[in-house]
Amino acid sequence: MTYLYFLLPCIFLSFLGGSLYYAGLGKKTDILHYFGLSFATLCLIFPLFILFGYSYSVSGKNLGGIIGDPFSDFLLRSSLSLSSGAYGPSSLKSLIGVAFYALVACLCFIFISGAGRMRTAPWLIYSILFFIFVFCPLCFIFSAPDGLMSYSGPFSQSLSAHSASSLPCLLGVIPGCAALGLEIVLKNEPSKPAMPVLSLPGCFFLEAGLMGICMGEVILFGGSPAYAAISFILNSSFSGLCFAILEKIFYKHFSSLSFATGLLCGGVLSLSCFRLSPLFCLISSLLTSLASFFFIRMENRLGFKDPFQILSVNAVPGALGLIFLSFFSPSSGLLLGKGASLLVISICSILLAAFYTFALSFLIAIFVKRIGKGWAEGNLDALDLGESYVEEKGWIEKK
Repeated sequence: MTYLYFLLPCIFLSFLGGSLYYAGLGKKTDILHYFGLSFATLCLIFPLFILFGYSYSVSGKNLGGIIGDPFSDFLLRSSLSLSSGAYGPSSLKSLIGVAFYALVACLCFIFISGAGRMRTAPWLIYSILFFIFVFCPLCFIFSAPDGLMSYSGPFSQSLSAHSASSLPCLLGVIPGCAALGLEIVLKNEPSKPAMPVLSLPGCFFLEAGLMGICMGEVILFGGSPAYAAISFILNSSFSGLCFAILEKIFYKHFSSLSFATGLLCGGVLSLSCFRLSPLFCLISSLLTSLASFFFIRMENRLGFKDPFQILSVNAVPGALGLIFLSFFSPSSGLLLGKGASLLVISICSILLAAFYTFALSFLIAIFVKRIGKGWAEGNLDALDLGESYVEEKGWIEKK
């Protein structure tokens, strides 16, 4: 339990990482906007999760295995121990779990926020609708104690506790597919990275947050946080090296941003594969790096507009992580003679999360674009923050 107090700040660091990473990859006139957008997301999603989201997505009364009752644990009234008070041992344990899930939800929205150039007001409207109709239902299905795909749900006999966790889908497939729906509606043109010097430390902070999530999850399930950290670093570092080597082969040069992209691919992959043995970690990292790298090349050749490569960095590693876990898991892996039930359920989970997220994100984006003027146009720093950037003078205040 004490270890979780260290992990929660690690997750919070990832918000700073997301802000830096997207600011460095975007336009110079959007740098301040991305910082503001990240913290506006935190200030919106965290209170919503405490208000009704935790009951709606994790602890609420089961409504058919698909969604929880948002009012049964409204304002955490059922999670607090009345006998020992808000600071009692049982309440503290519940509240740490609430904070863990809430920060993971915020991190998921930070990933989605980089999908396009969105003004703050339309983005907040999109986030509220996405939180209610997409994130909370999927979170309940995959992570609530009696959710449809959870470790204690109707398919629990075929699932290991970790493989049925929501985190691989929530921080991999869901942000990637949500970004795809947004990008199709926004139709933003990809831009050259304005300030890579911001993206590199941003990648470091994001990696720290993802490693904290892996360690926190394994603690919640009674595993070893030390091995989770070792496995995470192994996955990330090997993926980064693979990206660098592939870039040297196909483009005849190395790039620090490409190495950072590989690190993030390995980090997202680790959310589902950090319990594998070192050999299987290396195999999974190699195959995922190849798939993500060539997916990016395919996007570029087809002219697909994915400004921050969220689909390649999040969705591809997230989906492959669950599939590799189905093959290599020591408790229920197909290649270890444990049967194909986990593989079938993992594929169903990926398809459910991907199609549902993409469809709803697309519809919500169309709705918000119609009611929000200036959805993705103009100088976002000047429009939302009253700041503008002039190449010769730097940042100046708009009069």
